[in-house]
Amino acid sequence: MNLLELKNVSKYFGGIKAVNNLSFIVKKGEILSIIGPNGAGKTTVFNLISGFYIPNEGKIFFNSQDITGFKSHKLSRLGIGRTFQNLRLFKNLTVLENVIVAFLSKHEYGIIDSVFRTRKYAEITKKAKESARGFLDFFGLLNKEHFYAGNLPYGEQRKLELARALATEPKILLIDEPAAGMNLTEINDLMETLKKIRNTFDITILLIEHQMELVMNISERIIVMDFGEKIAEGTPKEIKSNPKVIEAYLGAL
Repeated sequence: MNLLELKNVSKYFGGIKAVNNLSFIVKKGEILSIIGPNGAGKTTVFNLISGFYIPNEGKIFFNSQDITGFKSHKLSRLGIGRTFQNLRLFKNLTVLENVIVAFLSKHEYGIIDSVFRTRKYAEITKKAKESARGFLDFFGLLNKEHFYAGNLPYGEQRKLELARALATEPKILLIDEPAAGMNLTEINDLMETLKKIRNTFDITILLIEHQMELVMNISERIIVMDFGEKIAEGTPKEIKSNPKVIEAYLGAL
């Protein structure tokens, strides 16, 4: 089943074609990676899928629904979650509060509920804390729930961002360069974490990453972009041996 599909999508900034006539599908349950040199258009693709940009041309479908031009909050409610290359945690909130905020983005209560502490408020607040602690436990962060997010080591901040993303109950998770700034031990840990996320929560993962060991070991399929266009698509084995990809990006592995 195709969960996400881009059909002939283009995004221009003045005369610059950041993404040009791009088409691909993401199958339900797979881990698909997008790779390519800096400036290839990878993050622009994420911005288009998650509603930060609107395509100049083409269509985007999610669960067979045309979502082209939908705002980010609406896409989040439909089940499109995202992390960013630059961490976007609330660093002055606790680890637990960071995840609760994400959970409440889909489980809201009104002003009246908040002011009068209604039954609905109590139920949602209780569920938010229970759910948040469950995600923190999954990532081994439960013993740090009262720490300020900004005081966590970098690798744990990355895990917290993933916990926040999962708290929005996504069907697909767009993860932008999660291995950035990590050492080899942290990268190996991340590799296992991403596999565990997919298998535990039945979530489809679309990944942008420069760390090739991670990409080649975790992806079922890989899309390679260069100058805003798709130049190759296939399994890790096929991508490794593709002459266009070797010339444009990989070099000798």
